[in-house]
Amino acid sequence: MNWQILDEQTICELLPDAAARQCCASDFAKLLGACCYGNGMSFWWLATANDSPNARAIDYDGDLDRTYPNGRPGVVRPALLYSEIESICTTAGFAGANTAARVQVGDSFETDLEYPTTVPGKKISDFVLASWDNLPDANRTVTVDSVPPQYEQKNYNQGFTPRVLQAKEHNGKKYVKLSAFAYNEYVTINRDGQDEKVIQGQEYVVEYEKVKFIRLKNNQGTEYALLETPPFSGIQLDLQQDYNKQNYRSGDKIDMQKHNLGRYLENHFAKDIGTTKEALERIQAEKAALLAKLAKEEEHRKLVAQVEAEWPAIKAKLERKAQERVRMKMLNGKKDPTAKEER
Repeated sequence: MNWQILDEQTICELLPDAAARQCCASDFAKLLGACCYGNGMSFWWLATANDSPNARAIDYDGDLDRTYPNGRPGVVRPALLYSEIESICTTAGFAGANTAARVQVGDSFETDLEYPTTVPGKKISDFVLASWDNLPDANRTVTVDSVPPQYEQKNYNQGFTPRVLQAKEHNGKKYVKLSAFAYNEYVTINRDGQDEKVIQGQEYVVEYEKVKFIRLKNNQGTEYALLETPPFSGIQLDLQQDYNKQNYRSGDKIDMQKHNLGRYLENHFAKDIGTTKEALERIQAEKAALLAKLAKEEEHRKLVAQVEAEWPAIKAKLERKAQERVRMKMLNGKKDPTAKEER
């Protein structure tokens, strides 16, 4: 699957209204340093230049804006062609073509892809943190940048420095643990129904959730699956000096594969979210095993239902047979001339 950062023209065709372009970062992105404004919204990268060294972005109001490519607080809404993703839709409990027929343009839909998204409730968070070293490893990792997102010159000049987060399992769910890179003191997450400030440097666990997309179509009829919620933050579009070498003019489309962000999507994000060939094969195998298990459970359920439906008649038949045996025994006793003497 080919993950893309869409350009300004495409985004404006897919989402012509500014309000529809607004988005709030995931909890995971906030812990990685996503810049969130007073209304909780974030700005996100576009693959369009805006007078080097700036690049286009969508701001917290959903309007077009620009920002430095070597900043880290921006979030990303990667997209796939809808044809690439429709085979792993799970909306409304269907899969594959059955689901695709039900997902209309403009609809949000769920997939079998999973990614760290939300900080769970405090009770679960505290337990998982306290038990972390004793929990079994999950077969998942996430690679993120290890450089803080704050606007400091040293952070501008330092390129991608990966750190790998190993996922753990508890009660069938997967989690990653990380120390918060809060962008500022106003960034909040909602836990147990209450907004709370993200505390710089504090350890949090983030739960994997199924990834949601929006099905969209541009003016040429090309359909895209755009991530509904920005999954991560903290990745530079590129170092400023490298970006400048491309000599982009305002409005030029940025070839992301030449820059940090595009390489990150290809080399890390695709693997972490599960869209590499190996990961998709694993998903299909897990789905096949789950469907086989569900089929077996359904067969068992039908058998139980059949027995329950037939039981009254079976019970009545057994009771009649028991009564008949008693009656026959009584009759046989009366016919036995020695029965009374023996008693």
